[in-house]
Amino acid sequence: MRSEKLKVLLSTTLFPNRAEKTRCVFVEKLARALSARCDLQISVPVPWVPSRLAPPGYRKYRTIPREDRLNGLALTHPRYIVTPGLARSLHGFFMFLSLLNPHRRLIARRRPDVIFGVWAYPDGLANLLTGKLFSIPVVIACRGSDINYLTQHRLHRALIRWTLNRADRVLSVSQALKREIVALGVPEEKVVVIPNGIEPEKFRMIPKAAAQRALKLPPGPRYLVSVSRLSHEKGLDILIRALARLRNRNAHLLLVGEGRERENLETLRQQLGVEDRVSLVGDQPNEAIPLWVNAADLFVLPSRTEGWPNVLMEAMACGKPVVGARVGGIPEIISNPRLGIVAPPNDPQALAEAIDEALLRFWDAAEIRQHIVQRDWGTVAAETCLVLTDAVPSSVTEIAKRDEQVTTDHGA
Repeated sequence: MRSEKLKVLLSTTLFPNRAEKTRCVFVEKLARALSARCDLQISVPVPWVPSRLAPPGYRKYRTIPREDRLNGLALTHPRYIVTPGLARSLHGFFMFLSLLNPHRRLIARRRPDVIFGVWAYPDGLANLLTGKLFSIPVVIACRGSDINYLTQHRLHRALIRWTLNRADRVLSVSQALKREIVALGVPEEKVVVIPNGIEPEKFRMIPKAAAQRALKLPPGPRYLVSVSRLSHEKGLDILIRALARLRNRNAHLLLVGEGRERENLETLRQQLGVEDRVSLVGDQPNEAIPLWVNAADLFVLPSRTEGWPNVLMEAMACGKPVVGARVGGIPEIISNPRLGIVAPPNDPQALAEAIDEALLRFWDAAEIRQHIVQRDWGTVAAETCLVLTDAVPSSVTEIAKRDEQVTTDHGA
């Protein structure tokens, strides 16, 4: 039997860091669960731009140490060259060249059996080239926007297709996203669907009144909540337009999150005369999200595109019904009408009707939670480890045979 754990180098820019503590926390959760099963090294590259050329948004990365710990996980933060707004089709190659020496040192320190990357481009391309150079298998996990948005650019589409076709395995978070990946020309048998998980002990049912008191929300309104990046693809402008059309005038929308669309959303709520019924509460600590979800009557996600939105699962783990747009993996999460309502995307009136219906219906909170609570991050890590191991069958077989031979020789 093999006596050692599978050695994995996880390399992705989608990971929290000191400058962005809420960035893609779902990848951190997966990494934490993987670390219990694998010998895991984690590389979280951060962008580097010459000081005189760096836009304000990039300056925060200078404060991040090259070696760090996050909630008990050891991280390395190598720098990769970025040219903001320029030559984006070369970013994958810039990343590969920038990370070559840092990753060479990681590989020399503890040679991985497999490189596991999250995000198809530029991360996926850089990881693939590293794997080819060092003869290490590569598994690439696609999340949603990397396929739904980046492939709209012709050259990016070609680079992503080239990358995924040469990876040893490709992970998808939903069947819908798998269909998009296969449509790029990636063989169907190479793509494995592994949906995300939840933290059932963290996302649990809390009495609504208690959650509202903790957040100092006045009682009375029917609260709708959406936890999301404030960006165009999340469709929050559609949600505000839907709010203005609701029959239920006692509904109040809580938008939890931050992003480049904030100013546009503030302007829109004023134009529609609903500024007193829409609260943009900004980014909140991850540990506070269950309170915001439990304070509401309904969770709404009106995305234009999606992969597999964890926030829907987390809301359901809190016993909340959900309304989501019929895009990406959302219909796979809202798999029956006892969990929520699926509405057409980009349609404020249809979304308003779905919300009005949801606010009138009785929902069994315990049933909603029970439907989703079994899929925790440990389950996701176990499924991921199987795929990572399958990507290196010859290595695993050789080590297993060698271990068995040593045991036999010692016993002779």
